[in-house]
Amino acid sequence: MQGKVALSRVKSRSGLKFLITGKEGKPKTKTLNIVYKQFFQNIS
Repeated sequence: MQGKVALSRVKSRSGLKFLITGKEGKPKTKTLNIVYKQFFQNIS
């Protein structure tokens, strides 16, 4: 739910950033490229 609220406040694609962490809480350098198109429908 927090992600949905955060995404609703983004005004442009360049303002959208994600931090992906592993099980130990450390940032990861790789992740699968999964895109949910419905998140980007209202971003210009």
